[in-house]
Amino acid sequence: MLFNTPEFAIFFALALIGTWALAERPRLVVGFLLAASAWFYAAWDPRFLALMAAVTVVDWLLGLALERTAKRGLRRAIVASCVASHLAVIAYWKYAAFLLAALAPATGMLGLELREPLHVVLPVGISFFTFEGLSYVVDVYRKDLPAERSLPRLALFISFFPHLVAGPIVRAGQLLEQLTAKPRLEPERFGSGLVLVFSGLAKKLVLADVLARDLVDRVYDFPSRFSSFEVAVAIVAYSFQIYCDFSGYSDVALGTARMLGYELPRNFDAPYRAASPRELWRRWHISLSTWLRDYLYRPLGGSRHGRLRTASALMATMVLGGLWHGAAWTFVAWGALHGAALVVEHALATRSLARTAAPPVDSAGELSPRRDSAREAAFPRAIHAGKVLATFAFVSLAWVPFRAPDITAARAILSRLADGSLGASNVPVTVVLALAIAIATHALPDRFAARAEAAFARMPALLQAAGVIAALYGLRAVSSGAPAPFIYFQF
Repeated sequence: MLFNTPEFAIFFALALIGTWALAERPRLVVGFLLAASAWFYAAWDPRFLALMAAVTVVDWLLGLALERTAKRGLRRAIVASCVASHLAVIAYWKYAAFLLAALAPATGMLGLELREPLHVVLPVGISFFTFEGLSYVVDVYRKDLPAERSLPRLALFISFFPHLVAGPIVRAGQLLEQLTAKPRLEPERFGSGLVLVFSGLAKKLVLADVLARDLVDRVYDFPSRFSSFEVAVAIVAYSFQIYCDFSGYSDVALGTARMLGYELPRNFDAPYRAASPRELWRRWHISLSTWLRDYLYRPLGGSRHGRLRTASALMATMVLGGLWHGAAWTFVAWGALHGAALVVEHALATRSLARTAAPPVDSAGELSPRRDSAREAAFPRAIHAGKVLATFAFVSLAWVPFRAPDITAARAILSRLADGSLGASNVPVTVVLALAIAIATHALPDRFAARAEAAFARMPALLQAAGVIAALYGLRAVSSGAPAPFIYFQF
């Protein structure tokens, strides 16, 4: 059930009516939304409801077990069993075929014969709900929050349909407490949620789908048919396609949750305004980047144990972050590129900060950047703009292996990019317009969107209804063909 379909609109309307009708009784709301979330997930494949239920029950039992024991060794064993069980689930459903194929050459040299790689249907959203369950148990182990005694509440935290399929990756502390109280059903919050929903759908239908259909997909399918300039436009177009597609999904998720009375964490903050790779990861897929930081990078040592340890932790975190997206060498390459960029940036920052007697450190113990050149002090805007453009160029090139079906295809795209041909006849006007709108809206200061959202939320209900109807007709007019799935549904 895609967010951008009439079926979801009907489902959400019923979920909204039920939630508002039961709002005074939080336990009934939890039960109702849990049933609605199960129905939503079953629309994809009902067989995998049992898998998600099993993961949830295991996490609930392990959380209770952690709260009941103070023995350090036993607590470590419990959390280790949680990590092992979640990794086993992901390894089988997502990586078994990839691992068997990767091991085949080595086993062949040893005279062993592996069976054909497994062909397993990937459960929708498995990377998201397993990470959420794992982080809950780890947070209980760290005593950052108490164990949840209500199985239905924990199950709803993990399966809540707005974030179930493609995030954001919600922490238990961000949602469980909200589920114990009455949902915050307020007209202004409802109005701001509507704005988020329709802005997200507009990003998806008006921008992302147009860029994909009219240029990006064609270039990645047959790069030899396009000039170097057209390939370059397609690379830039994919940067905005994946941003508009994924941030559009996140906007719909946050908007629907807000209309139901709950608040989910923001997942994007104008990432292409970043002036460095590190800043990019503070703005892009924030829920995943902070998850990787808190549950992988820092446990691996972070930046507290010397340059080599820091570099190793950064590379391991980003390569595993790449693999989180899927079992393919293209995702490994994408993660490795970002890992290398972060290692270089950290090394340069360390060298610069070493010149001072007391390098500034932020609240998380990470090195903080500072201006260290007269030129940057004299031309701050120009220097900053150059850094933003350089970061965007790197990110866009790194998207090539991420988007390509395999490494060979990624090489073909990059080879075509480098040949210098300048034809532009295959770039349609629709792509130029979609890119111009995407770039312009991305560059707008946040206060403009906030003011528009607040203004709509304050409108009378009749005007809001008229705006919704107009938006629906507008989206229907610009969209064509069957609804395209959101990119991150495959992860």
